[in-house]
Amino acid sequence: MLAESLPPATLLTRKWPIAEKRRIVELTLQPGTSVKSVAAEYQLDTSTLSQWRTHYRKGLLEQMPRTKKAKNRQTDFLPVTINAAPTIKGSAHAIVTIQISSEVSLKIEAETLDYSALGTLIAQIRQ
Repeated sequence: MLAESLPPATLLTRKWPIAEKRRIVELTLQPGTSVKSVAAEYQLDTSTLSQWRTHYRKGLLEQMPRTKKAKNRQTDFLPVTINAAPTIKGSAHAIVTIQISSEVSLKIEAETLDYSALGTLIAQIRQ
């Protein structure tokens, strides 16, 4: 039995993986099995197991947030299109000087200048 193999301190701080919660809930759905007996086997409070069952029935067990802060946070993804960065090609070299402070400057010399990379560099320097 799992309950006998875990020390008491572990039981108080145990973080159950979602897959394990789902497996334990599914045990309670077997004919002739009670929530109380499964909760006792895993040393869970019956109210905790009942809450897992509610989440399972609502299909929320897959989407349960990892932290309380995550409950109110919603992540939306937007489509992104990446185009080739424009470059300037020619026989002359491109020279860009970025003054970071009164004592520090960055000089870039190149045959081809990638403005996208330059914009990223400037944004990172500003931080």
